Amino acid sequence: MKQTLFAIPDSIAGLPLFGIGLLLAAWLLFCIGLLVWLLKRYGLGAETRGYLPLMILVGLGIVMVLPKLVVAEEGGVPVRGYGVMMMLGIVAGVGLAAYRAPAVGLDPDKVFSLTFWMFLGGIVGARLFHIIQYRENYNSLGDLLEIQQGGLVVYGALIAALIIVPVFVIRNKIPGLAMADLLAPSMVLGLAFGRIGCLLTGCCFAGSCDLPWAVTFPQLSAPASISPPYQRQLEAGLAYGIQIGRDEQGSLILSQIAPGSLAEELGFQAGQQIRVLGEFEKPTAEEAQLAILRAMYPPEDLQAPPRTLRLAVVESPDVRELSHAPPLRSLPVHPVQVYSAVNAALLCVLLLAYHPLRRRDGEVFALLITIYPIARFLLEMIRTDEFAKFGTALTISQLVSLATLAGAAVLWWYILRQPTGQRWVDRAAAAAPLGA
Repeated sequence: MKQTLFAIPDSIAGLPLFGIGLLLAAWLLFCIGLLVWLLKRYGLGAETRGYLPLMILVGLGIVMVLPKLVVAEEGGVPVRGYGVMMMLGIVAGVGLAAYRAPAVGLDPDKVFSLTFWMFLGGIVGARLFHIIQYRENYNSLGDLLEIQQGGLVVYGALIAALIIVPVFVIRNKIPGLAMADLLAPSMVLGLAFGRIGCLLTGCCFAGSCDLPWAVTFPQLSAPASISPPYQRQLEAGLAYGIQIGRDEQGSLILSQIAPGSLAEELGFQAGQQIRVLGEFEKPTAEEAQLAILRAMYPPEDLQAPPRTLRLAVVESPDVRELSHAPPLRSLPVHPVQVYSAVNAALLCVLLLAYHPLRRRDGEVFALLITIYPIARFLLEMIRTDEFAKFGTALTISQLVSLATLAGAAVLWWYILRQPTGQRWVDRAAAAAPLGA
């Protein structure tokens, strides 16, 4: 885990870099050069005008947003691993689509134009989905804008894309399903990079395990910021050397014991069923978390040091007291972010391999929204960053996966009713000169 890769200083040789400073001057020079090139190639047409909003937005970001991102304790604007991997994913995905576009008779510039709108819409959609899903964590407008710490949901970006792409292809008279086939491998390639960003940030984490490739996360992900996996384990008893989980019958158990902890010294073992925790006998999951939080943060005096936690298991009549001694790192967990990145990369390869074999437009995209929801549903079974929603035993991502699968079934039904052939390939062949 490496949430901050490095920090960009806020001044160079005494001159401000952000706001009205050197970076804005460099951006203006770049924009002038780009506009000259666009005017020579396209004139003052739609292609040229399509770049103007991006130029203006970036300029406003340099003047109004970047100065607010300066963190004095980190020596400037911290460059987060999540943001870097997200940008690498966008560049890789766009580059792949632009490289493949001429083969199907599409001008790569159309890909770049669509990318701009998908980027903005995808960020907004992914952020809105996260805010709706975790709305209890947002208390101010400033909290809503803090995306450098993570907080984007893939399905939100996908929903935004399903709105933006149809509008774009209709306005530009592009075959929609053929465009979706072209973009499908790029979408999961970008996702593969994004999941590595999740690993660097510590979000989208999984439950504990004892596999050889398990990973641990540090206590702090940034100054005065507890890493998400550590925080979740802290709420489940990590500060007292235990990890609370459930057995197959749904009973609360000690799912893991921290090596070298007082809990291990007192003879507690993983798998034992909890009989007493804090002031509760046979506690529910909510009571167990409440007992731990009351011990860590005594409600009568939040400034008081943490107190001991009473614990007894069914296998023993004794009630023991555990002292508060949080370790420096979390207990080992599944590297589910790596699983997700590998899954996305393999899916990208599969879609690229299937593209030449498709018989109708839309088959590649339909394959994507068939396989990805299944993989995501299974990965959610080991993730612990989300809770069940709407009175079901499923997370919101699992519910959206089921809805996406239903949509995939409808799309396959539509596609298979169409005549064979691809519109872009047929159109490119018709436009080619004889003997070519």
